[in-house]
Amino acid sequence: MSVDTLAAAFVNADLIVFSAGTNGGKIEVTKSIDGDGVTKMIGTVE
Repeated sequence: MSVDTLAAAFVNADLIVFSAGTNGGKIEVTKSIDGDGVTKMIGTVE
């Protein structure tokens, strides 16, 4: 999902809560969610 798509999805949000470390599986999946996902979400507010 792109930063632009995420920004559009959360355009009316006052708050976004992110829970990291919930996968408990492969490191690649955890990194794509907990690492890359957070970076993209931060990009939506810049």
